[in-house]
Amino acid sequence: MKNLNSLIVILIIASIGFSLNLDLKWMQKVDGTIVSAAVSDSGTLAVLTDRDLVYLFDRYGNFIAKVNVYGDISDIVYNKGLFIVMEPEGDKLWLIYENGSLWKTLTIQDASVYRAETTDYGILLYGSDIKLVDLNGSTKWTITLRYPHEATAGAVRGKYFYYSLLPVGKIYVLDLENGRNVAESSFNLGGRFTAVAMTTCGNYLAVLTLTNLYLMDISKVVPSVVWESSEAGGEPFEKIAFSPDCRYIAVGDVDTGRLKVFDITGKLVFTKVVPNTFFVFWQNNNLFAVTPGEIYAFTVDESALSPPTPSLMGLKVKIEKIIEFSIKESISSLDFEFFLIRNLEVTPDGYIGASFHNIFIIETIEGDLVNLINTDGNIYSIDYYNGFFALGTGNSVYLVNKNGTLINEINTQGILSAKYPLIIEDGIALCNLNSSQKLVKCVKLDYSGTLKWETELNVSTVDGSLTEVFIARSNSNDQFYLFLEVSKDDDSGNAHYYLYLYTVNPRDGKITFKTIIFKNNPKSHHIKRIESCGSYLLTRSYLTRSMIDISDPSHAKVLWEKTFSTPVIDNSHLIDIDKSPWIHMEAFSQDCNYLALLSSSKLLVVNRDGEVLGRVNPVDFGHVAWSGDKIVVASLFGYAKIYKVTPIAASQSELIITSSSSGAEKGIPSVALIGGLASIASRKLLKRRAYNK
Repeated sequence: MKNLNSLIVILIIASIGFSLNLDLKWMQKVDGTIVSAAVSDSGTLAVLTDRDLVYLFDRYGNFIAKVNVYGDISDIVYNKGLFIVMEPEGDKLWLIYENGSLWKTLTIQDASVYRAETTDYGILLYGSDIKLVDLNGSTKWTITLRYPHEATAGAVRGKYFYYSLLPVGKIYVLDLENGRNVAESSFNLGGRFTAVAMTTCGNYLAVLTLTNLYLMDISKVVPSVVWESSEAGGEPFEKIAFSPDCRYIAVGDVDTGRLKVFDITGKLVFTKVVPNTFFVFWQNNNLFAVTPGEIYAFTVDESALSPPTPSLMGLKVKIEKIIEFSIKESISSLDFEFFLIRNLEVTPDGYIGASFHNIFIIETIEGDLVNLINTDGNIYSIDYYNGFFALGTGNSVYLVNKNGTLINEINTQGILSAKYPLIIEDGIALCNLNSSQKLVKCVKLDYSGTLKWETELNVSTVDGSLTEVFIARSNSNDQFYLFLEVSKDDDSGNAHYYLYLYTVNPRDGKITFKTIIFKNNPKSHHIKRIESCGSYLLTRSYLTRSMIDISDPSHAKVLWEKTFSTPVIDNSHLIDIDKSPWIHMEAFSQDCNYLALLSSSKLLVVNRDGEVLGRVNPVDFGHVAWSGDKIVVASLFGYAKIYKVTPIAASQSELIITSSSSGAEKGIPSVALIGGLASIASRKLLKRRAYNK
């Protein structure tokens, strides 16, 4: 129930009719990727980078100092003249004055923490534990959280610490004097509620989750929801801010690439394109927006401002209950200690191909088993094209049609490793890199396994270390693409990565150099995966996706680069997501106009310009694939969810889609998308069991 006093205050503020505007005051760049930031009472801004550096700027943008810190640093906060930097692996804290001089370092015993808050009682550290320490590093009290529980975000008001506990879905209230929980929220939003940022002001608590912004009343300690908005969604480790008078909330909506400001009634009153805004601070009439590479300082001007147009208002997505079916039920008779889906491909007409160890499973999109095929070893990759699946095991390529019939098993021993086969118009292509000899070898086999040609590319003249080779189909049967990734250190010893693009003639194997992609990008990272569709290429490297137009291979053009977090996956201690390029976290639609990708615990639909058109929040997933107007999201641990994507006219401002429901599922909320070109709703599957989220 909404708190009456809160509503009265909000209504009074709303009747005044304030609006605001932001003018860019200054902008600064730093070396490296910004991983956290903080602002002092006087407006000094400190940013922490992945190169173990803290940069300090005054409120006018003037550089103050650069401070070296060491280790796996994760957060920086401010309290009473000190910036506090935390390094959880080494259990250290650095205490730095606003002028950049180091006061001292503290060693914290047995800390399993990665975020920090400052309080009147000491420094609060939280993550897998919650711990309060004084300025000498002595521990006052500790709360140990049992796996999988983890404090993901928190905020302090007076003697209380408000925090969210993954995966419970509630807000807990902790007394800082004794370290005891004294209250918890009455609501439980379950899987929807993965809080990524919190902040307090007066009697209000703002909470940003992966898909929603909440305002909560905390005048009576126990939080109660005043309103929620689906026009902003966050990413892990974000920071949001109230205005000093508590009338506005500023949020970085990373999905849409916009800085957004809401008034206390929940109305979106301002939006500005500032891609990848992870940290927002409000100090007097200065608003700071910090991205992984830049710092923007705005002057806040309360003046007449028209409401944002519908196209700028983001998307409304209500997360609904989803039907799942179990892929691993198809092999339930087999005895496996650990089940993990390694690959996923879906045909345009709805056949799902998935691999687990040495087993290839084909099911319909409704969850009916078509066939099971055992191979001679672990299946490293699956490719689908023109009615066939190609399974790569290293020693062999298995050619399977979509109906589950094994067409041929092609032994490639003595020819080339067959981990990553590519189906081309009349055969199968394989390319391997020999980095020590600086050679790339490619072969073509026909569907019977006959070697049609083999060729070698000598890349000894390439400046740098050879790290990866990728191959992909083009929009023409006259060529396919070969990508060679090269790493080169700069003068500071930092590695930068480039993609050498070649075309390969499938008739004779002739390889032709075309261009170098990312050559002028000093922040390029190691590429984990490449997806191609027609004239477009998508690369994933660390947290960044890049869309590239390769319609003219000699003049490949990077259209956009955006930061999206990797998925939050249960049992993630078993899987290093960043080192697992086999996970299919992105997929083009068949017409190449849309892209489905996984970010944190969200499924996003974006257009070729990188604009987010829709988002929903399935949890525990790993692979995504597109089939016609449907998206398949498959958990690494064996469950599939199906979504239907419906394009609408650009002029249509709203579309309501209800899910197909059985009697047991009545009351599932609809999905509403405002200002978008695509909408997502879940498809009811006719078989298997339903899981309540």
